[in-house]
Amino acid sequence: MIEKACIYFEAFSNKDLEKLADIYTDDVVLTDWDIHFEGKNDVLEANKNLFDSLDSINIIVTNIGQNEHYIFAEIDITINKDLVLHVVDVLEF
Repeated sequence: MIEKACIYFEAFSNKDLEKLADIYTDDVVLTDWDIHFEGKNDVLEANKNLFDSLDSINIIVTNIGQNEHYIFAEIDITINKDLVLHVVDVLEF
């Protein structure tokens, strides 16, 4: 699962909607701060809107672990080469 999570973060950093579509299941759910999307098409549309609004996005995984169902990843997200967010993502596969 950790390898799949790293592939996801790389695809996200590359704004690769095709790769994300390969990773997502039809019942994918995206919840982040003040947004919530359900279903592959809606999540991909949310990703596209985000990608279109940014010059660049880069994700560096600083720590990653897993249990039976979840990946927990500490990540640094650099947006437009100047804003760095330190966050924890929880992914379920």
